Amino acid sequence: VSPEIDPKTLCPFCDHIFPADPSPKLVLLLETALNRSYREQRPTNALGRKAPIGVYIGMCARHVFEQELLPEAIASGWPTSIDWSSVGARVEAMRGPLQSILCDPGRDIDYGRQQTEEHLEEVLATGPRMECVFWQEVVEELEASGSRHVSGIAGQFSTFEKAQPGYYGELGFIIMIRTLQRIFPEDIVDAETVRPFMLREFIGRILVPEVGMRLIMQDMGLDDNDPTNKQKAIGVLRASVKYGVSMFEDNGSLDFNM
Repeated sequence: VSPEIDPKTLCPFCDHIFPADPSPKLVLLLETALNRSYREQRPTNALGRKAPIGVYIGMCARHVFEQELLPEAIASGWPTSIDWSSVGARVEAMRGPLQSILCDPGRDIDYGRQQTEEHLEEVLATGPRMECVFWQEVVEELEASGSRHVSGIAGQFSTFEKAQPGYYGELGFIIMIRTLQRIFPEDIVDAETVRPFMLREFIGRILVPEVGMRLIMQDMGLDDNDPTNKQKAIGVLRASVKYGVSMFEDNGSLDFNM
């Protein structure tokens, strides 16, 4: 840190630049950390503080978010607020196309099959399931890895970023999961159509990002019948995952009976 930098502009714990206009949440996190710390003047920060890392790590993550991710999100046009009371109804309105993906058996997965150009064209064959980008990715991964990995399919593919609904974050993920489980209960879905997943895994790995993509298309005013628009929305969905998780985290305050 340059000696010309005012230490008042730095985080007292990690010495990185602190937001000039911190949110009330960040102010509270900082006050809580300061109350559990002691002064430790450093060459990099004359106003430095010291505490166990668990005391301030959440606060530092938040100020990095507000200093770096938030401005990028605003510049990209991503929302800083979402009408959560309407998300469930918006998801329910997608029931038709989602049910088509859920109930379409697609084609048998050929585990370990070579990914030739002709084969990839076959993978992208017509039909709601095979036209779903998120299912296409699963098929390609499964067929590349081989059948020996099937037993670990839930853990293998329920990776964090692939199951996230972009800037809708944790709150959006929870609303989507609960809404989808309500409109597609296990007793009305043929388990064979979602193999090698269990229904809850299929919902989380395939339908949640599909819903996220469709919501983002609505937000952007894009025609959902245009494949090019879907790719645009998927780009936003994946680029905005970290922002969504930090901006709209689950703090237990959401009323799911609304």
